[in-house]
Amino acid sequence: MVETAANLVENVIPQVPVRQFVISFPMRIRHYLQTHAILQAVLRIVVDEIRKRLIACSPDIPNAQIGAVSFIQHYGNTLNLHPHFHLIVTDGIFSTDEDILLFHEAFLTPDDIIDTQECIRKRVLRYFGRRGWFDKETIEKMLTYENSGFSLEANVRIQSWDREGLERLIRYCARPCFASENLRWNGRWLIYRLPKPIPHGKNFYPARASGISRKDLQIHSLSPSPSKTLSWRLCTQLPFKEEGGRQCTKTSRILCPSNSARGREQG
Repeated sequence: MVETAANLVENVIPQVPVRQFVISFPMRIRHYLQTHAILQAVLRIVVDEIRKRLIACSPDIPNAQIGAVSFIQHYGNTLNLHPHFHLIVTDGIFSTDEDILLFHEAFLTPDDIIDTQECIRKRVLRYFGRRGWFDKETIEKMLTYENSGFSLEANVRIQSWDREGLERLIRYCARPCFASENLRWNGRWLIYRLPKPIPHGKNFYPARASGISRKDLQIHSLSPSPSKTLSWRLCTQLPFKEEGGRQCTKTSRILCPSNSARGREQG
């Protein structure tokens, strides 16, 4: 988690403003989001809709590109199955002028986020329909729900100069699903304290920890490998200049869509 954040801040993400997008899904479809292939297909839809919205809300630039890093989380803070994505996305688009890389800031409004959420909902449900999981009538009914269960949040924005804030945000996105400080031994039982009670009132999970030493527990609980996906690759280093001539550097890098991340359009 710490190494991931430091590497992205120091070697990957250029000094431009970024925005965090968090997308979660209704309970009715969560149990379908358990395989890598399905998660990647849905992630491509989400990234593509965000990309189209950023381009639409930015200056009219030919061959515009965005940069994004995605983190796939499988569980909620009560260890419930809750697949959702955290995405760190450049808050604007990139273009090239000969050998100079230019950044053009986007201007997103709350209505833009709502519209993007609606586009994601339609495309994901159509994708599920093509997989044979929902029929046409069920999809049309789900599209009429006022509270659809799809939720896209994009309230967190980090300024280009706030590298410490960016690193903290990436640590949050890459965090494991459980906190080691909530683990306690009680004789032969391992107790995990939940941050809030689950529906039937319990605020902890007990587990018989046979064959697990306290040393093993400390190692594995403090440094699990978060489920994360880098949906973009690094392109060749180019001199970078923010629109208006600010923050020019010769070593900045840009995240560009890889062929695997673009994939085939799912909607």
